[in-house]
Amino acid sequence: DDDSDTEELSVVVNQLLEVLPRSCKQICKLRFLDGYKIEEISKKLSLSKNTIKVQIHRGISKIKNGVPDGVTLYDWVSKKV
Repeated sequence: DDDSDTEELSVVVNQLLEVLPRSCKQICKLRFLDGYKIEEISKKLSLSKNTIKVQIHRGISKIKNGVPDGVTLYDWVSKKV
């Protein structure tokens, strides 16, 4: 069922974002969960587009660096590893 898959993915993304600093987490949630474009986030938060891009990049890097090689993000978040 597509709705349950979407809901499950949303839960996983939220769990991944919990490791991020508050401002970075807010920006990444707007981008990846709420579907805002970078320009929209920039206007909403009164930050430059470059700042938004940097925060998103840092967030993705921080999440990637916390996941062991060869492990899927889903398994890592679900503690299946």
